Amino acid sequence: MLKREFKPLFFDFGARRTAIHSLFCPSFYAIFVSDKKHVVHVELVKPWRPWVEPRKPARYLIESPDSGGVQVGDELRW
Repeated sequence: MLKREFKPLFFDFGARRTAIHSLFCPSFYAIFVSDKKHVVHVELVKPWRPWVEPRKPARYLIESPDSGGVQVGDELRW
C-alpha cells in the first residue's frame, strides 16, 4: 500500500474467506488461485475498491502489476 510500484505479492489465505481491498493501493492484477492451484479469477483492481473477492473459492492470491498472460483455468506450479 501507498507505493506506486511494487513487486508481485503472494498470499495463502488457508481456509479463511478470501476478500481484499485496494484502499491506498495503485492498480494491480489480482490472480485468485484454488487449493488445487488452478486460476479461478483474474481481475484488474483499480484503486479505492473497498471489497474485491473471487467469483469462485480461492485459497491463494497473487497481486501483480501485470497479469503475465495468466487466464482463468490455467494451472500454476510451485
